Amino acid sequence: MILSILILAVSAAAFLYWLRYVALLILQAEPIDQYAPIVAAEHNLQFPAVAAELGQAHPAKLDELHKRLERDYERLQALLRKAQTLGLAGSEVDELLLRAYYRLASLWLWITRPFSEAQSRLALAQMTEAVACLASFYGRRLAQEVSD
Repeated sequence: MILSILILAVSAAAFLYWLRYVALLILQAEPIDQYAPIVAAEHNLQFPAVAAELGQAHPAKLDELHKRLERDYERLQALLRKAQTLGLAGSEVDELLLRAYYRLASLWLWITRPFSEAQSRLALAQMTEAVACLASFYGRRLAQEVSD
């Protein structure tokens, strides 16, 4: 029984590590291009401002930055779902992995928030990168549709 629990825990940890590693590869391979700021401006998304404020934000303000990122994430999810229903092609596997990475970073933020400001900032930075990459995916989908 204990061995089964140990195997399950090690397997879960390995899966989470793999998920983080693959998401970081996606973030490196898909640089944030000109589409992310355009999408942010057109849809009133706050992730560029959150990224700028993250370094100098007071620890009490981290919760506000998290709320702004969550709102942006939800808006982008709605936009990506709408684009998918309209038949705009995209990399759905990459988007799925980035969504999972965002949620994993959000969980890490929730765990570390009471104990470590540095880890909380790191989690918020990772969440910001994921949101920016999703915005870039959405912008590329629209640009591809316009050019076709």
